[in-house]
Amino acid sequence: MLRGRVLTVHRWLALLASLPLLIVLLSGAALSFVNEFDRAMHPALLSVAASKALDLEKISAVIESQLVTLDANLRSIRYPESAYDPIRLQFTASGEQRLRYLNPHSGKVLGERILAKDWSVRLLSLHIRLIETGPGSLVTLFGTAALLVMLGLGLCLLRRKSVWKVGGWHAWLGLCSAPVLFIVCVSGLISFTGISTISGTDRLKPMPVASQDDVIHVNHAEMIKSCADTPSELTASVSGATLICNNGDRWLFETKAGELLVRQSNGNPALLWKLHSGEWAGLPGRVFWMWSVLGVLYLLYSGLRDWFMKTRGSQT
Repeated sequence: MLRGRVLTVHRWLALLASLPLLIVLLSGAALSFVNEFDRAMHPALLSVAASKALDLEKISAVIESQLVTLDANLRSIRYPESAYDPIRLQFTASGEQRLRYLNPHSGKVLGERILAKDWSVRLLSLHIRLIETGPGSLVTLFGTAALLVMLGLGLCLLRRKSVWKVGGWHAWLGLCSAPVLFIVCVSGLISFTGISTISGTDRLKPMPVASQDDVIHVNHAEMIKSCADTPSELTASVSGATLICNNGDRWLFETKAGELLVRQSNGNPALLWKLHSGEWAGLPGRVFWMWSVLGVLYLLYSGLRDWFMKTRGSQT
């Protein structure tokens, strides 16, 4: 009796959440490779010819020169992740948020684009909210939570009288992909609810880094969002970088004693994103995560197919 009720809830959740899950899973799989897609679509903006390694002092000088001439409200600065990546400045001009791309070696402006019209931003918005309204966020939340519950119920159905009985592709795929899907769902829900955010607290948290070059891998976007105006001082040297905003906020990045000191609140959004996307294991991790997520599409199809076939058979 109890098993039958669990199976019924499992199936009805799959039926009700199939459409939002379809959109969220497909958009999430595409977002795992958004940088590669974006670079292929906009090579002039996102590909830099480089013959030497990145220089923090040069990057700082390039940014400072832009801040002097930029007649707009700066929102964020993103340092390049490699010698072939541009510096990205996000700012507001004429009521629109724009992205400006700079060559980190020469300081040349590679071009601009409007943030709201960028396809990757739209894809991220679709992944998070499905639609641009509040109810859309609830639909996304329902789909993610439903998948998490379905995983738990599915595992319960596989365990009969303290013995695991796994038969068929649906059961095996669900069992093998459950750990990955659990990580994806939980990290997505934590990020969605805003439990882990960066804010202007006075906490300095040490984080291990591999080398001095890891300083430039830090994304300053969330930190600079709290600046009341454009940064009044941004300096860098071989030992680190310091950002001081007009409102008095200060962030310190350094590679002394193998630690990167970052002012942040409870939680680590960068770690959450790496867990959510599979980035923690590099390209192989992202590929494995993507196939595990897309495997849910087969789980939905095979489960609902078997349900309909059984229902039709019982009627005849």
